[in-house]
Amino acid sequence: MTGIHTILVPIDFSDCTAGVVEQAAHLAAGLGAEVTLLHAAAVPPGTEDTQIIPAGSDQPVPMKQHLRRGAEERMVRYVELSRSRGAATNSVFALGHPVESILSVEKEVGADLIVMGTHGRTGLRRLLLGSVAERVLRSADAPVMTVRSRWHDRCQAASCAVCTSHRYPELDAARAELDG
Repeated sequence: MTGIHTILVPIDFSDCTAGVVEQAAHLAAGLGAEVTLLHAAAVPPGTEDTQIIPAGSDQPVPMKQHLRRGAEERMVRYVELSRSRGAATNSVFALGHPVESILSVEKEVGADLIVMGTHGRTGLRRLLLGSVAERVLRSADAPVMTVRSRWHDRCQAASCAVCTSHRYPELDAARAELDG
């Protein structure tokens, strides 16, 4: 595995994100590579500037600013985790469909490897929801390493296949605003 200098790690803030970040950071530290953590928030095109009033505030802000602020607050934990494992780490927030955002940031940062989690959805659930990991695997220029999520007792989902732990208040507020 020579020639790996930048590892892109898309994260969704699910309960299993820490495990993916730890795997990527361990690999990066061993290779002397840098980790770039990426969170992509998907909102329908043209709604990024829709005004939303954050909880505890009376001042509206554009949806993209609200989502960025929430993601950046959550990202700090994972940047610190990666750095604590010895990897130089930075973070990126993207507004857009996760697959398109991952592929775009892959090129922007010159990623030599993508490390991402997979919830392991199968059957109809995979057909309906799609698989971000599978679509990235098929389209990325860089090699893709997937880290399979494992269900654990503290998880709110009945299984990794129905994981919803990646939902956070800013994203739920944006969805509610768009739903009317």
